[in-house]
Amino acid sequence: MANWGTFDYDKRSASQAKIDGEAGALRLHLSAQGKDTFWRHNDKVQRGYNQSLVQVHCVRNSAWQAVRLSMKGVTTSKKLEILHAYWDKHYNTMHTSAGTDICEIQIGNYLGALRRGGQLDDQNRLRKEHG
Repeated sequence: MANWGTFDYDKRSASQAKIDGEAGALRLHLSAQGKDTFWRHNDKVQRGYNQSLVQVHCVRNSAWQAVRLSMKGVTTSKKLEILHAYWDKHYNTMHTSAGTDICEIQIGNYLGALRRGGQLDDQNRLRKEHG
């Protein structure tokens, strides 16, 4: 009997499956050290943003680019810590003309990059400690 709506095979590579299998224990270990292991505001970020908004508020925003560049080479948990601090300082302070929070666009777009890079899972939880 077929499993309708589910894959009959695991499309992940062996190394991806290993990372996913170890992610829960890694999050527990890092949490015990007081490190950030997930994005706390999933209800306020989207999976994708309009590319023109990303260009204006992420790519061409020098203040955001400085924050983004400060995260190069640091661990994923440290990136989450930096993003949480930025959120706490900037969320609900600047909005687009349509009312979208600019901080939400910046961080939501960056979280998407971390998911695409395999550092976060689909629920924005730390998947591997990269840095």
